[in-house]
Amino acid sequence: MDLQTVIDSAPTLKKPRRTFTTEFKQHLIKLCQQPDTSVAKVAMQHQINANLLHKWMRQAKSKSPTQEQVSQQQSDFLPIVINPASRTEEPEPALA
Repeated sequence: MDLQTVIDSAPTLKKPRRTFTTEFKQHLIKLCQQPDTSVAKVAMQHQINANLLHKWMRQAKSKSPTQEQVSQQQSDFLPIVINPASRTEEPEPALA
């Protein structure tokens, strides 16, 4: 069999790959986080695949926290100073 007969030389009409802005992705993620909202329904309303929307949600969850969130988290902790001299030693239990 000749290889040239198997290859289809007709040009394909591919749609260009769509790109979405970060703001659009964040908007859809917020819509999905509303109570009683289906991810599939939001995806259908915006003509995107539900798996793509789930992927965006996973990526948003795995991103590192912003500087503002880090500063708020760090302000919740207080330093603890342990003075080793004031610590009392407990006697070791005797072996029977």
